[in-house]
Amino acid sequence: MEDFLPTNYTVPEIDGGYMKLRQGENQFRILSKSIMGWEVWVNGKPKRFREDEGIPMEIQEQADVDEKTGEPRLARHFMAFVVWNRNSQPKPKLQILELTQKSIKKAITSLNKSKAWGNPTGDGGYDFLITKEGEGFDTEYTVNPAPKEKLDKSIIKAYETADIDLDALYRGDDPFKNRPDGIDLDEADRILSKEAE
Repeated sequence: MEDFLPTNYTVPEIDGGYMKLRQGENQFRILSKSIMGWEVWVNGKPKRFREDEGIPMEIQEQADVDEKTGEPRLARHFMAFVVWNRNSQPKPKLQILELTQKSIKKAITSLNKSKAWGNPTGDGGYDFLITKEGEGFDTEYTVNPAPKEKLDKSIIKAYETADIDLDALYRGDDPFKNRPDGIDLDEADRILSKEAE
């Protein structure tokens, strides 16, 4: 009797509209301004609030319980922005990266303020290389800048036409509207081709 699946078969990884940091090196270019605020999980879904708003007490009281401690999960500070994820599967694409890890946020902030590196966004910016090692409480992140380089025009055009609304995260809405899986370079090239006609 033949095997049901081929011997070397693995389930393909297909990324949606949000970038997740994987084990090993993660490379991306930030394309948008950052939004920041507070995030608390209620009924398995994130509720986000602007930094200056704070979290209403009734929302904090509804926070999901941490399975390990049995206590309500505390609100966490986050920053989110649109990135060109060079490691996305099956191919690079526009995604939203939300960060809550303090060490990563500090490193990105430090590079942004640095005279040598400065603003990482857009065509004159640079990629970030975040290496993730370990799991759970033993997870460590290393953040490094990649040499500055110009972005492909189709990536810039994809971002400009994507109409990604980061403020939708505060409302609990979909920031991608009609593009929940993000935008890859093929779609960006189609957009450029239509404009050239």
